[in-house]
Amino acid sequence: MSAIKKYIIIALILIPLGSLFGQELDNYSNSNLKYLASDAENRRDFLSAAIYYEELNRRKPKNDNFKYQLARNYHLSSQFDKAAKLYEALEQSGADKYPLLGFYLGRIKIMQGKCNEAIEILEQFSKDYRGEKDDRKYRRMSKFSIEGCESLKESSKNRFVVDPLDTEINGANMEGAPLFESEDRIIYNSLFVPAGKAYDTEVAELPTPQYYTASKSDGDWEKEGEWKQVELGGGYYAVSAAFNLERNRLYISGCKNLHTSEQNCDIFKVELKNGKWGSAERIAEGISTDAQERHPAVGIDDKGRETLYFASDREDGKGGFDIWYSTYYEKKDEYREPRNSGSKINSVGDELTPYIDSESGEFYFSSDGHPGYGGLDIFRSVGARSKWKEPENIGSEINSPMDELYYVLAPSGQSGLFVSNRLYDNKSQPCCDDLFYFIDPDLVKLMYVGQVKNEDGEPLANSVISIYESDDSTSESYLRKRVVTDDEGNYRFRLEPDKHYLINAASDGYFVDEKRISTERKVASEEYKVDMTLSKMDEGPILLGNVYYEFNSAELTEESKQTLDTTFYQLMVHNPEIVVEVSSHTDSKGQSNYNQSLSQRRAEAVINYLIKKGIDRSRLKAKGYGETKPIAPNKNPDGTDNPEGRAKNRRTEFQVIGKMEVEEED
Repeated sequence: MSAIKKYIIIALILIPLGSLFGQELDNYSNSNLKYLASDAENRRDFLSAAIYYEELNRRKPKNDNFKYQLARNYHLSSQFDKAAKLYEALEQSGADKYPLLGFYLGRIKIMQGKCNEAIEILEQFSKDYRGEKDDRKYRRMSKFSIEGCESLKESSKNRFVVDPLDTEINGANMEGAPLFESEDRIIYNSLFVPAGKAYDTEVAELPTPQYYTASKSDGDWEKEGEWKQVELGGGYYAVSAAFNLERNRLYISGCKNLHTSEQNCDIFKVELKNGKWGSAERIAEGISTDAQERHPAVGIDDKGRETLYFASDREDGKGGFDIWYSTYYEKKDEYREPRNSGSKINSVGDELTPYIDSESGEFYFSSDGHPGYGGLDIFRSVGARSKWKEPENIGSEINSPMDELYYVLAPSGQSGLFVSNRLYDNKSQPCCDDLFYFIDPDLVKLMYVGQVKNEDGEPLANSVISIYESDDSTSESYLRKRVVTDDEGNYRFRLEPDKHYLINAASDGYFVDEKRISTERKVASEEYKVDMTLSKMDEGPILLGNVYYEFNSAELTEESKQTLDTTFYQLMVHNPEIVVEVSSHTDSKGQSNYNQSLSQRRAEAVINYLIKKGIDRSRLKAKGYGETKPIAPNKNPDGTDNPEGRAKNRRTEFQVIGKMEVEEED
């Protein structure tokens, strides 16, 4: 370890830091300054690193490497004008040894609001960078930056009212990770550092963020005090948090400072018992590793299981930080091995701060690897685990050329908070994150309400309503949320405008009912009243009407295929756990052995048709009964032929004979 003192000048304070150590830096050698700069960069303290490189650049003004490192740290500490001047100077001097120079300069131009210049620079960079080892990553990010610039030119801003919170909350430090406790009360994270204070990391404990509460009164947010519900222990401090849907389990991203110029961040959970939060428990089981695990969010999967999402830079990702998920099995109190949320969500860039709105089921996250307006933008999708709809940028009313993170909605869905390092009236430097409040004054509120009941009109309590968003362009459906009916079978949930929904109701012992609804072109608030009626799964066979075969053949007619498509096939799709027997019957004409063989082949024809359409073979059993199970006389009492009876006996039926076991594996 070097004998020089390892000072960190906290890069979260809006003060001119260079003057603090002007005299002291003169006493350090170039090698010591390089060490200090590298140490600060490892801590992501880019503002301090820039100070050290400024001194190195002053001493060695012809050293391009010092200029480049200074430009990068200006860039990373949001000093964009200074960064742009150095990038341009290096570009004009022909510094070919920095092939990413054009990419960084183009991104800076976007953040400066100079999209036309940015597009020209990024287009040239994409041409020049072809063939480099990581050209896919940076050429793709350049493409998305250009697309974001183009869409920024066309965007209109007329929906949201967006304002920074008062300086009582947004102080001269960093605020982040807001979380709504109710419509008018939040908790949030803030780092307070006495102005101008420096820390010797070999002997001093670094300051850490704390959680605070704030409440809204008469439209204004007011700081209340510290939120001291949970202590992590072991040197960890809370950085962000998320409740599960029942709000009886709190997931926390906890970090601790290491004396190796690094941080270590893991995921913790805390249980609410008897109205009190218990002790924090670090989640192992492949979730908390030697990599960084941050920003928990909680949703459910299509089986109703709690699913933990988090951001991590672990190996086998798509880019830098990716969003991963782990399914929680409450009966066993265990988490399954985390899996990547897939390439729809994760990009060659970074994906951070996932959030799931418990009311709408929408999934939000920040990314710099999807088409955006500059830095990290907020995106929206729907789905679960690794099946997602293509994400969309939520627009330039919220996103800016700077960074936006930690998007959360209030319970009403009409307002919310996010974090940004953008400039505004009381802020002259974009170095630090602040909280912004937004409201949609003209929010269109669409509610879907009703009752689940059986065919006798009796309410079915504890029925599960699954709400999917349909994508007409791909015919795919993506899970939004699940709700459970109350004791009277009632349900209520929110819909979003300009969407297509598939809504399923399920209850034990009943077949699933399905409704489709469109909210296209809905411009006024509305309540949809729709009841769902479920048919009981009878123990006996159920007739498949209008299923016929070619004469003396097992070949299904075209009319029969259409009937199966709209009835039995749909029933199998909507009830994915049932196992059925498909039975075929004949009348008594002809030889009994032949009738037995014909009925078996006809039952198999139905099953083979369903298998071709994607139904699992293990859920289907074919059985031909020939003439052995008539439901009407084939002959009249006087011995004459009974055509009506024979027609009833020539039939195809199905019967539920079991259920598939729910697979526990992901």
